[in-house]
Amino acid sequence: MSNRWINRITAFSLALLLAAALTLPATAQEGRNQTARSRTIKQYTFQLAVTAPGDGPGRTLRTIELGCIEREKISFHYGTKAPIPTTTFNPAEGMDASGKAIPRISYSYQNLGLQFELQVLQKADDLVFVGLEYNLSFIDPDAGKRKDGDPPLILSHEMERIKGLKPGTPVVVAEFFRPAEGQVLAQSLGIDQGAMGNTGPWRLLLTLVPEQK
Repeated sequence: MSNRWINRITAFSLALLLAAALTLPATAQEGRNQTARSRTIKQYTFQLAVTAPGDGPGRTLRTIELGCIEREKISFHYGTKAPIPTTTFNPAEGMDASGKAIPRISYSYQNLGLQFELQVLQKADDLVFVGLEYNLSFIDPDAGKRKDGDPPLILSHEMERIKGLKPGTPVVVAEFFRPAEGQVLAQSLGIDQGAMGNTGPWRLLLTLVPEQK
């Protein structure tokens, strides 16, 4: 065989090898993409119940349904945004007739009411572990006793925790005892104050809804 044909065959072989080298990564990547698309996204449904004292687990006053997927955070806020005044004094911004700095009032808005956040962390055996964070905040009911010009005092009950949930079994995630907390829960969630009552504890119960077979 002449050297000319040997050179042509060698060049052709190299071209085939180069084409294969360029194709394999793309094929492997495509395979990984197909595997990722074939994975089933796990979905969970939870029920958050607000209860008042009563027989057994208590009287359920309101139920909120939450749906999420694993590792995704979901959150909600029931309540209002209150303007919180802040007074500052800066002589550079002006002086009054007596030579004192003129007060400047600015406002920032803060969430009041119930805030709740949930994230599914992992499933182990028959338990689903979730990260929880809640905050119940409100203006001090004795704010009228404060001096004029003082900013309102914000009271807050908050906590972060991890809970293991078994499908269908309610778990207490928060308890509130102060009458003011019961009033804020009622106002934020639209619950009749008469049904809420004036004596706690009021509870937040979280239930993982069993999967439909």
